[in-house]
Amino acid sequence: MPDDPGVAVYFQLHDKERVLACDKWDTVADNIAAIAAHIDGIRRQDRYGVGTIDQAFAGYSALPPPGGTSRPTRPWHEVLGVNRFATLEEAEIEYRRRAKVAHPDNGGSAEHMAELNAAIAEARRSQAA
Repeated sequence: MPDDPGVAVYFQLHDKERVLACDKWDTVADNIAAIAAHIDGIRRQDRYGVGTIDQAFAGYSALPPPGGTSRPTRPWHEVLGVNRFATLEEAEIEYRRRAKVAHPDNGGSAEHMAELNAAIAEARRSQAA
């Protein structure tokens, strides 16, 4: 069993890179099943004429952080609430924990989620150098 049971499925749809990710469940198999059920739901929308696949994926575009920049307005470690010498693994763990609360689907805001996304992207860039 991996430490992180999260799953991501990367694919292209109409020449656009897409990803569906899930880390809600405790096992890889359950997260894969959740993604499969989600795909089935999207296909049903399209099949029954309720909406199109393009409409279903319109909300999956990454939101830019406030101010329209892809860089956080505060240092990444402050946004993520970790020590500035934290490892990327520590930053990723804290990002996932905070994202569960900050995501608009869980009552958070697009601005807060965008700030977290920018912070983890900056952490990844700085740790890769």
